[in-house]
Amino acid sequence: MKRTIYTKFTAFALSALFVLSLLTATPLNASGSVGDARLDPGISITLDGQAALLVNERGEPVYPILFNGTTYVPVRGIAYLLGKHVGWDPTTRSVLLTDEAITAPSPLSAAKPDVTILTGLDPDQSIRIMYNGIEQKLEDVNGNRVYPILYNGTTYVPLRGIASLYGIAVDWIASSRTVTLESKPDTSANEFTDARKFTDVQLSGMLNLSATELKSRLSTVADATAFLDIKYPSLWHSYHLWQGEGSNFAVLRSGEEILDDTVESDAGRGLAGRSDIATAIAYLLSDDYTIGSIYCFSYDNTGEFNPIKSATYILSNGQYRIFDPVVGMAADMGCRAGDLLPEMTVTDLAAYAKAVENSPQMAGIASMYAIESGQRVTFSNINSWTRVITPNVAPLFADETKMLGDDAYYEKMYGHIKAENINEYQLPKILGGLTLSVSEAKALVGQPPEMIKAGVKTAGDLLLYMLAARIMLRNGDDSISVGGYTWHYNGPARQTLAENLGNCGRMANLANYLLEGDYQEIGFVLHSYYPGEGGGHVYNYIKYQDKYYIVDFSSYLFSNYNVQAEFNFLELARIEDYGGKWGECYGGLAAIITHTSTGTHLPNVWHEGGYYFPSDSEFSVLFETPGKGYEVRRMQRPSGVPDWRAPQ
Repeated sequence: MKRTIYTKFTAFALSALFVLSLLTATPLNASGSVGDARLDPGISITLDGQAALLVNERGEPVYPILFNGTTYVPVRGIAYLLGKHVGWDPTTRSVLLTDEAITAPSPLSAAKPDVTILTGLDPDQSIRIMYNGIEQKLEDVNGNRVYPILYNGTTYVPLRGIASLYGIAVDWIASSRTVTLESKPDTSANEFTDARKFTDVQLSGMLNLSATELKSRLSTVADATAFLDIKYPSLWHSYHLWQGEGSNFAVLRSGEEILDDTVESDAGRGLAGRSDIATAIAYLLSDDYTIGSIYCFSYDNTGEFNPIKSATYILSNGQYRIFDPVVGMAADMGCRAGDLLPEMTVTDLAAYAKAVENSPQMAGIASMYAIESGQRVTFSNINSWTRVITPNVAPLFADETKMLGDDAYYEKMYGHIKAENINEYQLPKILGGLTLSVSEAKALVGQPPEMIKAGVKTAGDLLLYMLAARIMLRNGDDSISVGGYTWHYNGPARQTLAENLGNCGRMANLANYLLEGDYQEIGFVLHSYYPGEGGGHVYNYIKYQDKYYIVDFSSYLFSNYNVQAEFNFLELARIEDYGGKWGECYGGLAAIITHTSTGTHLPNVWHEGGYYFPSDSEFSVLFETPGKGYEVRRMQRPSGVPDWRAPQ
């Protein structure tokens, strides 16, 4: 049965409403100069239509201050009004606001004082406002930073600053000189007839909550999806699993394990993939809807655990709606590996399985399972066939006739990867087009690297060669751990050509080698996600006809050369402009650098607090986030980490 959301939201909104600011006629002077100020008991405050009386620790009424056209109220008065804890840390000069409930002092009767003109008031930039351990930076309606003020030993804060953060509607009724605060959430419906109850900032304040606490607060698809979008700005391509060493089974974590970051190995901590989002949303909303996840397993004659596709199903108005919750999220572009499962509305899940079984998106899929409520899924690869072995879970379909022989399986999975399909892609239409024919590209396969380099002259030529050679994905990169830091690097072009396997760094190295001297400039782009959110990524930029292009050759490998999933090539007037436009290609980045090299890309470290590169390297920082504790840094390269300057 669906819970009533308003009461739950109101409790959270009220607990967050300790620091609020009113729409200002005159922005607070950020320089801190003294302005007009008066204690004004004539200003009334209402909360959700009810008169709000502010009191101090003795129960005595306290009143707003008008300062530089902005209405300020005592922090302690608002906290007592809401029955919430407020503290003071003299060491850091911090007001400490939490969700801890307290009993407020009983209000005392007192005559309302007259308006009092105040002098000598200044914004106090040393006072920090902390809510549940997170510092809040207050801004007015014009985006200007505003600060608390001190009056008679009491901290007053501007109403507009935090009200805007927490989605509180603020209005001013001039006729009655009343500030109205409205905590009721937006009730606009989405496609599932539920609504966003929380703003993004409110959801950001929940990031440190446990899975069970999140489940008790989030009850709409809109809020659950928005929260997961914030929590996971980047994702692995399909899923993160734990596999026992030498075992023939693997585990997809439950929604609770994903949200609480419970893993059996530290190596997987903080990681999530596309199917994990489907699992997590099913867990969060399992008390509110009939909801679950659909997982599809491919057949695989290699004996390896194979990637899956996933979606979410939800029962709404008597019908099942199947959708991918990651579509539209910040991480969507970066983790979309191949076609998604078809979205549709059906009368039952068996009808969905029947409808999509023979669709193009199901090529290579041998079985489909529906798992309720975000529970843990255990699956096994027995005799080259993946089965879910979670108790009481039956497949929507499992066609064991799809257990093909090796040759048939390879053709089914990879038969579309051929040089003859080159014109279906967009890359050969830019950056100088093609200079190689299909037959010439095929003739280069298996030749010495120097001959391949001489034949490949454009980015389109390189893609044509990749198709002709069927360069496939190599999972993971090379790394070495020294002193608690793990350095990541990738093999040179010769190694990629010899093994016919690549990943992001290897393909960037290959492009740098094969296309060196063919364009005005070719270089590397390296970006990092926040720690625990996906590591880093390497690709190329190419300068051609005085413009810069961002090109990710590894995207073809990650999508199994899917034409519809081709990388969104970005054209720039300057390479520095990418620092402000990376969101058109990727989501959730923490830092970006570019560099050129006579060899491979720079070895690097993704670590708490920074994106590290060798101390003697040269690069340009295009983007970093020091305000979030993550910036580009340098470190001495330890022995064992290859020299990137060595020719490939």
